[in-house]
Amino acid sequence: MHPKSGCVRVASIHVKTCRLHRVLTAMTAAASRTDLLRSTAESFCKAFVSGTSPTEILDNYFTLNASITEHGPSWAAERLPFLGQTFRGRRQRDSAHSSGSTCDDYYDLLTSTLSFHPTEKTLPSSDQFLVDPEAKGTNGRGSVTVKLQAEFKSVKTGKGWKEEFVYVLSEFDGEGKIGCQELWYVSIELPSQQPHWVVHCALVIYGRTQ
Repeated sequence: MHPKSGCVRVASIHVKTCRLHRVLTAMTAAASRTDLLRSTAESFCKAFVSGTSPTEILDNYFTLNASITEHGPSWAAERLPFLGQTFRGRRQRDSAHSSGSTCDDYYDLLTSTLSFHPTEKTLPSSDQFLVDPEAKGTNGRGSVTVKLQAEFKSVKTGKGWKEEFVYVLSEFDGEGKIGCQELWYVSIELPSQQPHWVVHCALVIYGRTQ
């Protein structure tokens, strides 16, 4: 065998080995990232379900410039003021005033309108947290989607109903903190094309259901 031929083969093997190493390294990194995002999402959900204070939840699981959006029709926003708008960032702790649009304000509006009552079926198993570690966002990457279920009650009337809802957590930073939280409710739509959960929720809050 010609010496040059042997060198070419060695070089070729080296190139393939390097490529394989890069692929394996990328796969390992993706797996680690997946585990990190799933762990964050699961811990956040457990904290919310267990009644951990909003301030502690935001401190532990969200980035400083995180956003929260709870989707719903604009016509319901007067009665459910946390719907249909994006809350961003944190309230200044040394300030007596708030812009009304921070993530802290979202939780204030939510908890002053509705109370949350988990059941033994509220939290799904770990494998139900669907992770895309490479999903790209404006301020981070990765997303986790998960469906939960619980009972909600109107703070005003005390009347309640059961509901399923979906969290989409995304734009995670390098440490695995959440940069964006979106929430949708899973419901059958009425003939009016208005989501059942919003209609029912609005009626319960104002005491117009049986």
